[in-house]
Amino acid sequence: MARTSKGKAGPLAATGVSSAVRKAFNEMLHPRGPRGQFKDKPGAGNDAPKAPRKPRAAAPKKALAGETALKTSGVSADDTIEVLSKRVRAYQGKATVQEFVETHPKGRAYALRKLAADQKKGVIGFKGAEQAAASPPSPAASRPESPPPPRPSVPKSSSGGWAGAAAQRDISGDTVTIGDRTLDQGLFRDEAQLREATSSFLSGVPKEEKLSVIWAPGARPNSLVMVASNAKGTAKVTRNFIREGNTWVVRHTYFELPKKYQGGGNAKTMLRSSVEAYDRIGVARIDAHANLNVGGYAWARLGFAPDRPTVVREALEMAVRRAPRTPHAQATRVILDTSSDDDLMHNLARARGADGEPLGRKILGPKADWDGHLDLKNARHRERLNGNFA
Repeated sequence: MARTSKGKAGPLAATGVSSAVRKAFNEMLHPRGPRGQFKDKPGAGNDAPKAPRKPRAAAPKKALAGETALKTSGVSADDTIEVLSKRVRAYQGKATVQEFVETHPKGRAYALRKLAADQKKGVIGFKGAEQAAASPPSPAASRPESPPPPRPSVPKSSSGGWAGAAAQRDISGDTVTIGDRTLDQGLFRDEAQLREATSSFLSGVPKEEKLSVIWAPGARPNSLVMVASNAKGTAKVTRNFIREGNTWVVRHTYFELPKKYQGGGNAKTMLRSSVEAYDRIGVARIDAHANLNVGGYAWARLGFAPDRPTVVREALEMAVRRAPRTPHAQATRVILDTSSDDDLMHNLARARGADGEPLGRKILGPKADWDGHLDLKNARHRERLNGNFA
């Protein structure tokens, strides 16, 4: 009996054809190259020239450090740089963002990082092309990009375009003590302006609580402290004002009310009045540490952005992993994946489940603990804030 190769015997094997003939026949059916690879059979249509391979689409360029932060803030290429501190010399001439970035001797990436960092410090700001008094931007500044979000105007009147007038506290029944050299710090023009601002800063404290208010210079140069409390110490407001360059920054250090007043919108009322007062006296940024009661939720809903978004994201990731199937964990997962660092806390505070149930308080409940800020010169921050008061 003839021997066959391993595997299933072909049709020629059953006929008793010799192995040499079978080998020649198979080579005709399946020609091989010099190294033993199979060739396409001539005339079968496989030897036609192949269409040229389409070039692979270039991967989108990764945004440079600082570029995303500026776009999130609503800064566009032809905005004018506004110097807010005399100590900053890099922006002399007030060039546009595009001119500064493209002509910087250390390169575009360095220039973008510097712009974003100095904006966060509050030493520079930006004016839109429609507001700038400088000459029109050069043609090179018209780089195609998505339009920035609208820039809400800074409130100038008592209403500021918001619903109704801001609340004011009648401080005639309170004790207001103004320490030596308080007015010398430069935040207030005179005592009348200080008292007017005080009535705004304390508008969230119910009138039934009589307060003792003390204004004094802070421990640092060019700083002020305001402490207000009732006789029992159950109602207390503390704010620290610090001068940075040509602008002022305020830290909302402490705010507490008796339990019977909590949940009544007092913090929102006080922030509304305070912001309008800050616009009048030149305060550019509000800093806050959110950790008391539902402060972590309240500050986020009012538009505050986290100082350390990476730390906040890591904490939220851990919370999602502990209970991934809950509605608020699923909502958190989506928001983490789709929100910028600047919008993260605000989007979490406004989160809703599939059935429309508000989830912000569950996500940012009593245990939320984070440092945040509200940049009153930042268009995006003002837009979020306006959404609460319009």
